[in-house]
Amino acid sequence: MKRFAIVLFTVLASLAATAGAQDDINIITANSDVFISSGGRLVLSSPTTNRGMNRWAHLNLAVEKENVYNFDDSSTVIGPPTVDSTSAARKADYVLRHVISPAQGTEGTSPAGSTLQHVMTVYIWKDLKGVVVAYRLKNTGASPVSGKASFELYPRIDQSYNDHKLRWSATENIAYYFRGTLAHFMGGKFLSGAATGVRLSAGTAFYVSGTFAETQPDSVRFNAANYTGFDASVDSPTGTRAMIHINASQITVAPNDSSAAFYYALAYDVSEAGMIQAIKDAETRYRERFPVSVAERESEAPASFALQQNYPNPFNPSTEIKFDLAQRGHVSLKIYDAMGREVRTLVDRTMNAGTHAFTFDASGLTSGIYFYTLRTNNFTATRKMVLMQ
Repeated sequence: MKRFAIVLFTVLASLAATAGAQDDINIITANSDVFISSGGRLVLSSPTTNRGMNRWAHLNLAVEKENVYNFDDSSTVIGPPTVDSTSAARKADYVLRHVISPAQGTEGTSPAGSTLQHVMTVYIWKDLKGVVVAYRLKNTGASPVSGKASFELYPRIDQSYNDHKLRWSATENIAYYFRGTLAHFMGGKFLSGAATGVRLSAGTAFYVSGTFAETQPDSVRFNAANYTGFDASVDSPTGTRAMIHINASQITVAPNDSSAAFYYALAYDVSEAGMIQAIKDAETRYRERFPVSVAERESEAPASFALQQNYPNPFNPSTEIKFDLAQRGHVSLKIYDAMGREVRTLVDRTMNAGTHAFTFDASGLTSGIYFYTLRTNNFTATRKMVLMQ
């Protein structure tokens, strides 16, 4: 495969390019080296040596024990990898996007060329060592797809698979790894919610003898995705490989719809403290500028119920929706397309009185007119908004 490499200097202000479907893409700054293969592997490397620190990072969906959508290097390319400079609305220096369909299930039930697609977006800031990655699963089929989402991180420090030490820091909520003979540390943190489990696997705990990570039985990934423990420390035996799974929630992706985004911070550094700080820096940038699909703020109780116009409007890809609740009660806030079909449920729960603000991330939706409706026991209101992707 061709490799499409871009070295970014501090004097470079903007970039817009599209790589062909068979191209790899590599962005190198003074603080980070981000690589995406044409098959969808995301790799962080040392910006000084260009030596990879992991084999891949991607999101799996474990549907059944013999049916796990595994979005690894053997996946089928749907959209070419792209890189572009970023508008103020996206608030990152560079954005990489890649869309693939899953590899066929190794136990024979995951269909090749599935309608479920893996949409990966990588946000890069030139002043940070870490990056933020958003993963969405898009269902282009006619039936809903349900399963357990699990982030898979494959250690390969200095492009070697052997002898990694895997750790989970409950204090920092960071899963990371290193090799004792090298000053290299790589880690990841789930940003858009609390992890439901962290599985640290080494040796035969993940690998069937004589096979590769791409071809492990689906049941192995299914068990990892449904693991509810939090492994604190695992050392891979000499000459064996390792794998990290950071588990998220059970999700259902409706037909012709996309899941909410799963955001992760990833970072590499030459010290453990440096790696942790790099992840914190990326998380701070994410919290400031990339709220999860729904981020909420509350204030004191207003005198009446009200639904305000979203801002900005038109928007791309996120906008803020505010409403006033005069009293505590059940609240529903839903998004509909121009045909009246529900596309997102932002709120469906009991809420306290107050002014509430939600940031709606519309990534994955097409441009057009949408409506948002607020319903309480005593109040209903609808307003129009325009998405311009």
